[in-house]
Amino acid sequence: MAHRVQLALYDLSRGMAKAMSMAILGKQIDGIWHTGLIVYGKEYFFGGGLQSMPHEQFVQMHGGVGPTEYIELGSTDLTEELFEDFNREVQPRFTAQTYDLMKHNCNTYSNEASQFLLGKGIPEYIVNLPQEVLNSPMGGMLRPLLEQMTTQMNGADPYSALHQQQQQQQLAGAGGGAGAAASQPTQTPGAAAAAAAEQRAAAAGVSVADPPQCKADGFPILDKHTKPLVGSDAAKAAPGVVARVKALGATVDGLLSEEESAVLDALPPSMAATKTTPVAPGSFRLMQKILIKDSGWPEKAGFLALVLVSLMVLHQAEGTEMEEAMMQVAKRVQTAGDGQEQLSAQALSMAMCSAANSFATTGGSEYMERADVMPGWLDSSLAGLQHERGEVRQMCSALLNNFSLVLSNAIASKTAAGGTAVEMSDETTQVLFGALDGLQDETSQLVALRRVLSVGRLVRASGSEAASLINDVGLRDQVEGFLSKTKEGEAKNAAAELLRLLG
Repeated sequence: MAHRVQLALYDLSRGMAKAMSMAILGKQIDGIWHTGLIVYGKEYFFGGGLQSMPHEQFVQMHGGVGPTEYIELGSTDLTEELFEDFNREVQPRFTAQTYDLMKHNCNTYSNEASQFLLGKGIPEYIVNLPQEVLNSPMGGMLRPLLEQMTTQMNGADPYSALHQQQQQQQLAGAGGGAGAAASQPTQTPGAAAAAAAEQRAAAAGVSVADPPQCKADGFPILDKHTKPLVGSDAAKAAPGVVARVKALGATVDGLLSEEESAVLDALPPSMAATKTTPVAPGSFRLMQKILIKDSGWPEKAGFLALVLVSLMVLHQAEGTEMEEAMMQVAKRVQTAGDGQEQLSAQALSMAMCSAANSFATTGGSEYMERADVMPGWLDSSLAGLQHERGEVRQMCSALLNNFSLVLSNAIASKTAAGGTAVEMSDETTQVLFGALDGLQDETSQLVALRRVLSVGRLVRASGSEAASLINDVGLRDQVEGFLSKTKEGEAKNAAAELLRLLG
C-alpha cells in the first residue's frame, strides 16, 4: 500500500523574514523554516526530541497557525513499522542536547526521514537556509550571535515547547520528582511503536519478549516481500534538479550546447507522463556525458546527473541510451571502489539507487540481469553493505534484494523445468556469504531485513544445498547472533524464518 508523504512548511518569522531580510542580510529570504513530515496520519518532527501527533492537533496547539505550504514529496511503500524502526534508530541523534539551530535542527530530521521513506530529501532551499544566511553580507557578523543563541536555547526550537509540555504531563501523571522523570521517558515515535507492539502482542496472548514464532505451514515475511525495491515516481523533483544542471552548464562557455539545453527543457515534461512513456530523447546521452570524469562539468553536476538517472530509469527506455548511461554510472562506482577516485556517500547512494530503480521496467531489468552487467553491480552492492554511512547501506541492500529476487526466480524456473534441484550459481553463493557476513553488527533494521530476505529466498529456492553451505561455514552464527540482540520487529521475524529454513 502506498502512503502519501507531505512536508508541512512553517515560517517561524510569521512573514518578517520576507519583509526585512533584504535590509538586514542583503539578500531575500522568504521565511525561517520549520518543517514536519506528514505520513501515516501523523506529523513527525524534531523539537527538543523526536515527536509525533496528528497534524490537526499540532496546528491547534499553536493557535491554529498552520503551515505556509504543504509540499508533496511523493508516496512510500514502506510500512509504518519500518518507519518507527528508523525513528528508534536515529533517536539518540535527535535530542535537546544535540539540537543546533544552524547545523542540526528540525529540517535535518525531516530531510533524513524523507531520504529513508522516499530515497530523496526535502527541497534544498530549506536545508541550506542557515548556510545561506551565514554566507550573506551580514552573515559573518551574525554567526557568533547565532551560535550563542543556540547554546542558550539548548534545543529550544519554538516547537520544542511541545516536548517540554509532554515532559511536564508525564511528571504530573507520575507524581513528580526526579524518580518519576527517570521512570517516565519522553514519548517518541519509536517508543510509541514499541508500546503498540506490546499491545498487539498482548492481544494475541504472547509477550514481545518471546522469540518470534512462524506458522509451521508458511513463511509470512518471505511471502510478503516478493517484488523489486524501486523508488516511487518523483517527477516533481526533476524541474529543480534540471534547473541546477542548466545553471552549472552556464558557468563555462560552450559546456552546454543549445541542443543539450533543449534536451534538459524537455526532460521534466517527459517524466511527468506515465512510466511507460520514454524520457526525452538524448537525456540519457547527456547524463552519460556529464558523468564522464574529464568532461569539464563540475563535480556537483555529476551528482545531479546521478539523481536524474535514478529518476529516469523508472521510465521505460528506448534503444541503448539508458544502458550506456548506466555503464558510465557503474564505471564511477567501480573506480571509486578501486580507490582511483573519490565518490561521496551521497553520490554513491544515488548511483546504487539508479541500479536498484532499473528493475522498475522490463528493459531495465533485462539489462541488469545480463551476464556482463550483474557481476559488477553485485560486487558493488555487497561491498557497500560494509559502508559506514547508513544511506549507502540502505541503497546497496535494496539492490541486493532485487538481485536475489532474480536469482531465486531463476532457480525456481530451472527446478520446475527439470524436476530436480539445480546447482547453485557463483552469484547465489556470493549473495549468501556477502549478505550474512557481519549481519549481527548491522545497526539498521531496514538494511538487516533486506539482507535476511535476500538470503532467505535463495535458501528457500535452493533447498538443502544452500542451507548446508551456510551451516558448514559457520554463518548460521550471524543469524542467531542477530536474532538474540534484535528487538521485536519485521527483521527479527524474518531472521526467525531463515533459521527455520537452515534447519
